[in-house]
Formats: sequence, C-alpha cells, structure tokens
Amino acid sequence: MATKVTLELLVFVLVLLMPTTHQAWGEPDCYVEKELLVLRKCRFTIKILGDYVSPNPSCRVAVDHSDMACICYILTIEENTRARIFSLLL
Repeated sequence: MATKVTLELLVFVLVLLMPTTHQAWGEPDCYVEKELLVLRKCRFTIKILGDYVSPNPSCRVAVDHSDMACICYILTIEENTRARIFSLLL
C-alpha cells in the first residue's frame, strides 16, 4: 500500500515539474524578443554605419520589456558585426 502511494506521489511530482525543467536543459528562449522587438524597432539606433541615433520611444519600450541579458547571450557573430547592440544598454 505504501509503495503504491509513493509511486503515485512520484508520478504526480514529475508531471508538475516537467514544464519547468525544459528551460534548464538548453539555452534561454528569447529569439522572438530579439527579432521582433529589439532588432526591428531599434534598427536605426544599432546600425554601425553612420552617426549615433538616439533610441526612439518604441525602441526604448522594446528594450525595457525585453530580457537584454538573454538577447545579448544569443547574438551571433554576424549580428554583432552588423549592429552595436550594446549602445542600447547604456
């Protein structure tokens, strides 16, 4: 009887924990934020060619609502050479 209760409790706990553990298995999921929010709305501020352009209000809102640590972590080398993303963090 005690084994059956323990087994049921173990299964119940595993079912509850499965949706939260997938984030620890891989990298964070902030690709949508990176593409839609930051790289599109702040494209004039982060372009490397030309003078610095101050962020517009929609860019500031996008940066405020994004996980910038996650976005900076998943930037590719190509994106780093095309954009100065760190100008948004200042």
